[in-house]
Amino acid sequence: MIELSLRRSVWGSVILLNFIILVSNYVALYYLIFINGHYHKNSPMKFLFSAFTIIYFLISCQTKDKVEMKSNRLIEEFKPFLHGTWVAAGYIEKVIKTKSPLKSSDSLKFISEFAIDTAQFLKDSVNVSAGFGNHEGGDFILYFRKGQNPNSLITSISDFDNESDSYELGYIVSNKDTVLVLYHYDKNKNLVGTIRYLKAPKSNIDGNADGLQYMVNKELVSGKYKVVDSTGTEYQINLTVEGRINGLKGFKSYYILTDFVASSENITDELCFEIGTGDQKCYRFEIVADTINLFETPKNEQDTSFITKPIIYRLIKHH
Repeated sequence: MIELSLRRSVWGSVILLNFIILVSNYVALYYLIFINGHYHKNSPMKFLFSAFTIIYFLISCQTKDKVEMKSNRLIEEFKPFLHGTWVAAGYIEKVIKTKSPLKSSDSLKFISEFAIDTAQFLKDSVNVSAGFGNHEGGDFILYFRKGQNPNSLITSISDFDNESDSYELGYIVSNKDTVLVLYHYDKNKNLVGTIRYLKAPKSNIDGNADGLQYMVNKELVSGKYKVVDSTGTEYQINLTVEGRINGLKGFKSYYILTDFVASSENITDELCFEIGTGDQKCYRFEIVADTINLFETPKNEQDTSFITKPIIYRLIKHH
């Protein structure tokens, strides 16, 4: 591998040197013919200059073709691994462990998720929609140019604190599963850190990264439950991984809050029904073993009475 890298480096240097020599000769010839007055209608200098022009044009075309061919080869290499919505693995692992999006939110300080649509590939790049800190939307460009790692590509991602730092996106295949890795390098190309990303199953690619919510639903609450409400009434419901609810009167959808950036001090884990509508109703939730307990939420930032409030709904999961 080292020998191959050295060979590529030497060949790259030779090509660059030849290109510099060719351009220098071209400029010198142009100066000799046009500036010093050696140009005549049928002079050998005219034909020599024309020959140099043709050679320069052909080499330029070949160089461009080689760059495009290299980009195309990288597209073919990376394409099978990139398509889909990708979510920060550390966050999902912490959600599974704590049963709490709130307690896991500190794992989403940088790029929380991103979506890559392989149908949108250009000749040498693709635009990637992304979520930053699970609060703001944005995007970055993934270039089909080899990075520091054999399985990584260069990106346009920048570090606001250290503008000279760079990021590359690569892939790792293990046990038939693919993990994407964001590599963070300092200005000296030293590896500073990495972030792993898991592919969200069956997530839609529509220009928006939506896999995080899907995976939180999947790992925390999706499934069939027996519900006991505050009056002792029992009934059966089903929470789908897409965020739909069947069997709970008056409600057709649910949403687990995962964005806590602009929340108040008395913040709690919350599950909302019919979010964003006039029928919206939110409850504080706690998960204990196979049971989800729903409570009233705080009325305001100073309200601490919610700690002692009774359970409104108890959801016991079927196995």
